[in-house]
Amino acid sequence: MIEQKFPEPAHTYLDSDRDFAQIEKLVKKRESIYSIDQYSEIFSASQVKKKPCITRMQHRFMELKTLPAALGLYNNHRNTDGEAVRFRDGIRWIRVTSFGSYEYKCDFDDASPWKTVVICRAGAEEPSTDLVAKQTMQDRKISAKKLADIRKQIPYIPVSHRPFYTSLVPSDHESDETDSGEEAPAAASRDMTNVRRTSKPAEKLAKKKKCQLQQAETG
Repeated sequence: MIEQKFPEPAHTYLDSDRDFAQIEKLVKKRESIYSIDQYSEIFSASQVKKKPCITRMQHRFMELKTLPAALGLYNNHRNTDGEAVRFRDGIRWIRVTSFGSYEYKCDFDDASPWKTVVICRAGAEEPSTDLVAKQTMQDRKISAKKLADIRKQIPYIPVSHRPFYTSLVPSDHESDETDSGEEAPAAASRDMTNVRRTSKPAEKLAKKKKCQLQQAETG
């Protein structure tokens, strides 16, 4: 069973807030963090009495845009009683006990009845392990501009952490545009903007000196 509660914003304190505060404190003590492994170490060290169990989610992320269709699910706006489901305005507690439906409450009272919403289309089957996970940073290509910025920082990254950054490659589309020179006008425009920005202080200084000379001559 999975349960999710939605407290009132800025009025409710969750137990997890204490955990996040402790993690943030340990992160600030690190001068630099270069890998996911280092974050895992921080998470593990955030609790002294009861060590947390760290689960890597690299191959468990799914593409939410295509997942409902793959599972045969749809967004049902009414519960089994025919009432409108108002997520934004009133739902405070959700739980899922089986595939294809969920239950909700509009308060945190244990005695309140659960409302049921069916979101599974007729004939849909339970999910299998054949679903394709969403690409992660280790197998996803990034923009050529971002990659260029990363490569500038590689000399400052410890040797033991460099393989991940050196293995990154730009997306095919970005690479083709860069090679064909189609980005040249944009780059030229940025350069001209930089020139204009740097020339303004020089113009102001020249005007200031000119005024000083004129004052000296008239004096």
